[in-house]
Amino acid sequence: MSAIRDIRRSLSKAGESLFYGWSISREYEQHEIEQAELFQLLMQAYFEPPGEDCGTIYDDSVACQYVFHEGVPNVAGTDIHLVDSCGAGFRQLSELFVDFSRIPKSADIACSIANEVVVSEQLASALLESALTGFELKPAHDWNTEVKRTLRVENRVRRKHRQQWRQFVITAPVVSIGSETKVGIDPFDLDPNGQYRCPLGHVVGLNLLSELVVLGSGYDGRDVFCTKELFGVRRGLLRPRPAILIRPKFFEFLREHDAKGYRVEVAHFSEGN
Repeated sequence: MSAIRDIRRSLSKAGESLFYGWSISREYEQHEIEQAELFQLLMQAYFEPPGEDCGTIYDDSVACQYVFHEGVPNVAGTDIHLVDSCGAGFRQLSELFVDFSRIPKSADIACSIANEVVVSEQLASALLESALTGFELKPAHDWNTEVKRTLRVENRVRRKHRQQWRQFVITAPVVSIGSETKVGIDPFDLDPNGQYRCPLGHVVGLNLLSELVVLGSGYDGRDVFCTKELFGVRRGLLRPRPAILIRPKFFEFLREHDAKGYRVEVAHFSEGN
């Protein structure tokens, strides 16, 4: 692993790449699913532009300003000032505005590239009727109809029966990840020098590389919750994100309603806590 990491870094300095992408796929036997006490909820349906580009107002003045990396790469003959920072602690001040026409039509749950999670009106109704805990459903607005109407621009793409969406916001107390959880830049580079780790503990790594292990000491019994620590980076419109965890009851609800747009991986409570 270390040899591959060194080759990759060497090629990167020369402006070349050993590989251009990677992904981790985990498959489970039925008994592993049945015995799991916890799952990580992973989004498969993504969309852009994110809310910040559609009129959603955020307060970044309270966000962590620690900078991981700063540079001026030349892209297509243009110098671009690039800043990779922590960005944890930002606040959403307004209701969510996104472009509904860009949300995958086959999805019931979807996520913007800035980690804004939405659920379809049908799934939202089922969630409100369920006894599931740990979340809130907030209004989401279609940029095409709300903003363009305000600007008095004729909206030719509006459809009478267009799918409506609600923002899915997790309200349960956060939990900390366990030391068994592996994070890093990629499977061959666990970021031993902490290039993408905030010294204040907000962002713990660029990517989650292992199954997620969390401490049970901070868990209060709700059906959906998220991690205190974040993954990723604040880069342009991208924002770091927590990992979302659900209990078997929530997973069964999604399966019973044949929800589309997500997948799960088995997660664990740390045996030491």
